[in-house]
Amino acid sequence: MNKKFFHAIAMMVGMIVGVGIFGVPYAVEKVGFALGATYIFILGMLLLLVHILYGEVALRTEGKHRLVGYAEIYLGSKGKMVAALAQIFSFYGALIAYIVIGGQFLHMFLAPILGGTVLMYQLGFFIFMSLFVGAGLKLVASIEFAMTIFLLAIVGIILVFGLPYVWYPNLYVMNLKEIFFPYGVILFALGGAAAVPEIRDLLRGQEKKMKKAIIWGTAIPLAITILFSFVVIGVSGENTSVEAISGLIGPLGNNIVILGAIFGFLAIATSFLVLGLNLKEIFKFDYKINGWLSWLLVCAIPFIIFLLAKPAFISVIGFTGAVLGGTEGLLIILIWLKAEREGKRTPEYKVKISEWVLSLVAFVFILGMIYRIIYPEA
Repeated sequence: MNKKFFHAIAMMVGMIVGVGIFGVPYAVEKVGFALGATYIFILGMLLLLVHILYGEVALRTEGKHRLVGYAEIYLGSKGKMVAALAQIFSFYGALIAYIVIGGQFLHMFLAPILGGTVLMYQLGFFIFMSLFVGAGLKLVASIEFAMTIFLLAIVGIILVFGLPYVWYPNLYVMNLKEIFFPYGVILFALGGAAAVPEIRDLLRGQEKKMKKAIIWGTAIPLAITILFSFVVIGVSGENTSVEAISGLIGPLGNNIVILGAIFGFLAIATSFLVLGLNLKEIFKFDYKINGWLSWLLVCAIPFIIFLLAKPAFISVIGFTGAVLGGTEGLLIILIWLKAEREGKRTPEYKVKISEWVLSLVAFVFILGMIYRIIYPEA
């Protein structure tokens, strides 16, 4: 058994399966399961293509780089700036989503004991996690991995206990009026390009297995997301909640939902810490901003946006996925086009794709970005 290969797949799965999966059932229910599952599959295939293209870029380029570095090499200073802004603001979008949903999960299992509003728990979540980010509390890789297992465990528990309660008429509904609603949410939930350079580093010496690892690492979360949506919508129907969990209380009972909320909170708290520390280090090391100001930039900006805009969880991940995820997809396509001609290393695999297919994928990203900017709450 090749441990590195399976570790690479697990890394990709762990990168993709995150807070976004909790928003997918609600978004899919808006259009109906059949149409939503088709949506998930098609966007999943587009993102798989982007991930594979990014893998080829990594294999064509000497040294260790991330998206900003690849953008600088192949697209110049302007490309680097766009990549950096997209990365920073996608981090902000994710941090805001973590505040919103982390507080909601806390409220689910603590409010029956302590009382209080959702806002109080969201503020408490933010304050404590910001202090940990400021202190520079790093988690060892084993804890991060354990939190990913926790997150997958929630999905597994809901699938196992929820399947007998699926009421199939809930799955037959279709609503074309909300056809664009799930786009950004699904793009946010299934995006995992950030794991590709990590997989490249992990599989040094075994680069021929990289494409297969990316395919499996993207396909598994895609299947999990469709199954998760199937069970949650099948059980909850029109009562599907924005975070997928609370709407299950009636059919599945309070204990299962509380367990899901606790595991979800732990996984989201870990993700907030990892993402916050990464962004802090970007400010500190890449932009030479001192530690305290870096911490302030990481925590204050998403907190101010959260307080002023009072964004809904679905709106945050929908906008972040459509606009910033779309920008990332476009950048990777442009970088691949340049790397194909200018890359200094012969890759272990080459993507053969017609220009019209690539143009169609780029058009989907651009259309999604434009629509979401015009209708940010849609």
